[in-house]
Amino acid sequence: MVMRRKRVHFIQSCLQYLLKSGPTTTIELIDNVRNNRGKKYHGRPSVSELGQLLRMDKRFVVVGLTTESISLWSLADELAMEEEE
Repeated sequence: MVMRRKRVHFIQSCLQYLLKSGPTTTIELIDNVRNNRGKKYHGRPSVSELGQLLRMDKRFVVVGLTTESISLWSLADELAMEEEE
């Protein structure tokens, strides 16, 4: 998977956010993910762009949809661990 560096940093921050907070919608990720200085990313992806980026990355899975058809994201490892128990 090849993507621009600023997107890679944003996706890494999404991974860290999901580790802390659990399953989250795409909109919540865009609103709440911060860089290491605690500021919002400049040039964040749109909701559909973020959905496409997360679908390309095998670490993220769609757990479900909200009533507005917005994806609810989780980490693939968390889902696998829950199924084993």
